[in-house]
Amino acid sequence: MILPCMAKDIVTLVKESGEKFEGIKSVISTQRIITFQIDLNIEPKDTITHELPSGTVNTYLVIDSERIPKLDGVDAHYQLLIRKVTA
Repeated sequence: MILPCMAKDIVTLVKESGEKFEGIKSVISTQRIITFQIDLNIEPKDTITHELPSGTVNTYLVIDSERIPKLDGVDAHYQLLIRKVTA
């Protein structure tokens, strides 16, 4: 179970149109990104960028986006299926 306090990775959402949303707290794993910032409309083909402390920027392509409603004490969140496209 992922909780909002675990969202420590700060990412940028880049919409297919080029519009950017910065400062999104998230949890990044190998194949998924979870964010509790549900006011955004995250869709397949959007990209997520994450800058590491070393300055390296990882870019991920959103393959599938699922908005999960609040359930059993876990806040509503997005669960994104991703594919890493750069490192």
